[in-house]
Amino acid sequence: MSEVNKSIADSIRTGQYFSDSRNWYFNKYVYPSVERTFLGFVCVCFVFLVVCMFIFISATSSEVLESTYTVDLKDTIKQEAKFVPLDDKIEPSIALNNYMLSYYVAARESYDFSDLDVQLIKMANLSTLTVFNQFRNYMSINNVNSPQFVYQKDNLRSINVTAVKYVSPSSAQVFFTATSTWVAYNQQNETQWVSLVNFAVSNLEDLLNKRSKQLDFVVTSYTSSKVSA
Repeated sequence: MSEVNKSIADSIRTGQYFSDSRNWYFNKYVYPSVERTFLGFVCVCFVFLVVCMFIFISATSSEVLESTYTVDLKDTIKQEAKFVPLDDKIEPSIALNNYMLSYYVAARESYDFSDLDVQLIKMANLSTLTVFNQFRNYMSINNVNSPQFVYQKDNLRSINVTAVKYVSPSSAQVFFTATSTWVAYNQQNETQWVSLVNFAVSNLEDLLNKRSKQLDFVVTSYTSSKVSA
């Protein structure tokens, strides 16, 4: 018997031959298959997480499609919009800014439960995404200072802007009177407030000279506080 055959016979007798054969089979076929399966599972998990992140980002960032308020100047003029300063010394651009700022503050600070959807749409179109999200969080029923929490469904809050004072060409203080109406008790309460509004608006000269075809107005930051008596 040759040395090779003798070695094989000894391996068979001791069981080493079968152990080596089993190890060879696992190394050749089983382990690579297990590794490929594990890597495939990891890849599937990774793809699943990426898809979930994409869906989450899309869901949270698609609520506001526009961050500016756009008015077709030609159509607006045909209908009714006409900015007439009470004082002839006020520049047309200031009169326009006063109108847009007053409109924004009145729309933001007023409250009518039946009009909440319209109010949210106005704020979405007139505000940057950050400012709109701040407003939406403020209006949440989970906020104890929210008008929904304070006024509930049957009470109202109306706004009367009394003055606009400019801090800079793109920042203004808007003073207003807030009238709270408690319908069930037929009671009203007036309080004085001031809002600090930073904003961006189209150049009126460009609109008048037809260098621009639309009016853009957007609020970039907003804070309000009660005025002490």
